[in-house]
Amino acid sequence: MRDRAWFYLARIGYQRGYYERALANLHHVQSPLPGKLEPERRLLQANVLMALSRFGDAARELSQWTDTTGWSQYARFNLGVALVRSGDVAQGSAYLEQVGTLVPRNDEQAALRDRANLALGFALLQQQGGDAAVAALNRVRLDGPFTNRALLALGWAETNANRPDRALVPAYALLAVVGACGGFFIVPLNALLQERGRETVGAGHAIAIQNLGENSAMLAMLGLYTVALGAGTPVLWIAPLFGLGLSAAIAALWISRRRARAR
Repeated sequence: MRDRAWFYLARIGYQRGYYERALANLHHVQSPLPGKLEPERRLLQANVLMALSRFGDAARELSQWTDTTGWSQYARFNLGVALVRSGDVAQGSAYLEQVGTLVPRNDEQAALRDRANLALGFALLQQQGGDAAVAALNRVRLDGPFTNRALLALGWAETNANRPDRALVPAYALLAVVGACGGFFIVPLNALLQERGRETVGAGHAIAIQNLGENSAMLAMLGLYTVALGAGTPVLWIAPLFGLGLSAAIAALWISRRRARAR
């Protein structure tokens, strides 16, 4: 019972980002846990070691894995990642290839397969791999949670394989996904603004005010972008800085609205 308590404390600490404390709690476990808890404990210990950037220790822990339950695929994936991060790219890629080619039986296994192929693709890209990285990244589903990163990496892989024309295809697909996400956000927002405007100043006035605000914001951002380029700011810095500025403006507006309602 005491060992279970230490295990659950370690799992909570890992979930909250207290990795050193989680590892210390795991060291208090004196004997194997019953049933499926023991492979989960070993996998948790490997995850904690990886979170602490102790990839070699995590690889040694996972290399002794003998369990064949549902945790085995996760252990194989983590072992591949740990080996790649510790410098053994060839052996790590072999484990990731095993997970990346499994036949998924449910959505959870399909997501794990996508994650393995994405990790394998990035590992091969670091070794300037072209065709091998393309093969791995093409196995990532287009309707999964890792689609955007896979499409971006696929463009780099096609470029490494000396096929810059094919690198445009995933770029177009990524832009289409981003555009669709923007549409899902902006259409309900416009409907909400017009509905609120109809109740206050009227739908026509609300649309006019909205258009004025949007075009003024675009003009201001374009001016700031031109000034930043003229000052020699790298393009890769401009986009994050604009994102931070926009987030700060939205946060300030939200705080002011909260204070106004409180009064």
